[in-house]
Amino acid sequence: MRSNEQDDRDRVFGWLGVDKQGTSYHLHPLNLVWNVDGVDHDLNVYKTIADRLAADPKYWAAIIREPNWRHTLVGCVCLLGTRRTEVFDDVCFRFEAGSCPRLRWRLPTSARHPQ
Repeated sequence: MRSNEQDDRDRVFGWLGVDKQGTSYHLHPLNLVWNVDGVDHDLNVYKTIADRLAADPKYWAAIIREPNWRHTLVGCVCLLGTRRTEVFDDVCFRFEAGSCPRLRWRLPTSARHPQ
């Protein structure tokens, strides 16, 4: 992948930013760190990003389908945290194709999207 294409894919990390301690928000769903403001604060950060992604569903689908686990994780958390369905087929694709967060997200996915 060319550098400018990768930079385009990475823009979601710029949107997420970092917390007060300097930890990137994309690590929060892994439960490695939670924001001092609480889990609800973190979920609101992801809901805000989901709204931005919803404006560009092709980009949202692309980051979910991206083989890099960080992109997949962010795209899936945005979907699951908001109960949106527009890119659910892309999440199914990523699970079938394999990804690092696959097992971690199987239970929340089935609980929020039983189909």
